[in-house]
Amino acid sequence: MPPWTRRSVRSSSRGGGLLNELSEFHRSGTFTLVVDDQQYQVPHACPHRDGWLIHGTINEKRKSITCPLHFSVFSLETGEQLSGPPCGRLEVKRLTPGVL
Repeated sequence: MPPWTRRSVRSSSRGGGLLNELSEFHRSGTFTLVVDDQQYQVPHACPHRDGWLIHGTINEKRKSITCPLHFSVFSLETGEQLSGPPCGRLEVKRLTPGVL
């Protein structure tokens, strides 16, 4: 099974047909990110609107990741949301060096 799944939106105003142009892609699972020799396990999807965090911006000094979709910023250390549309914490995990 691919790491992403496709979800289609049905519209009652168009007779319940599939609206492929409104289809969303959700990528499940996590990826590993390394900042200053520290490894973090980060979810692929932002909790706000499923933006792909693997394409996010990493701030190495602040140890944070910014979602490319709506610019929510999360701490890699704690998962706390630092800014952006309210959506809660990011489920990040610090990994032991050498363990992927």
